[in-house]
Amino acid sequence: MVGYLLGDALRYTMASIVMLSVGLTWATDRTAGPRVLAGIALLLVFSFAFSWIWTMFGLLLRTEKSVMASA
Repeated sequence: MVGYLLGDALRYTMASIVMLSVGLTWATDRTAGPRVLAGIALLLVFSFAFSWIWTMFGLLLRTEKSVMASA
């Protein structure tokens, strides 16, 4: 289960790196780097915490249908 959650975090990190590199390629304001990195870090923390909520639902509820119904 922890591997699944870390895999999600890795997937979000890779997506953020792609968005950051495209944004830096087309950016007109090059001084926004620290704010952008802080925003990406906040996004990764939020998505990791949010994935634990869905994992909790998956552990507490009996079937896949009940998990999907709770969403």
